[in-house]
Amino acid sequence: MMTDLPLDNRRAIVRIFAYDALRALSSLARLGEGDLIEVLTFTGIWTLNSHHLIGEERYVELRDIPPDALRRPVSLDELLRLLSMPEDIVRAYVDRLIAKDMVERSPGGGLVVPSAVFSQPAMLDATNEIYGWAVALVTDMRSAGFRFGDDDELDLRGPASS
Repeated sequence: MMTDLPLDNRRAIVRIFAYDALRALSSLARLGEGDLIEVLTFTGIWTLNSHHLIGEERYVELRDIPPDALRRPVSLDELLRLLSMPEDIVRAYVDRLIAKDMVERSPGGGLVVPSAVFSQPAMLDATNEIYGWAVALVTDMRSAGFRFGDDDELDLRGPASS
């Protein structure tokens, strides 16, 4: 029986994504001296600082690091909402990152990862490694039949009925 609906490959895609996400988190933990929670806290801060710059062509290349003036300080509450972790744990890791000079408090009390952190050789290497994972993820998803494109090409049927 022929159908116009794309192949239902959701389980395969979720399997690929989950495996690659765990593999990436494990590698990130090694980059972060073995502490995954520290890496998640750091990543939460810098992504909230710079999320508004997505699509800004000036800052797409590896060494085109946005200046501190364009980073939006993040409140502890915003970080807690993003990470969904207990406040005492997040506070402890924020304090640890500040002590390591990886995070600063802005004059208004918000948290910022300064641009100088991203120009360090280890951070540039990590960016290249993460980019490699993203390419591998897209390749694996395509090999399982996932199509990237316009909405009319994607399977937008929603959750399967039970």
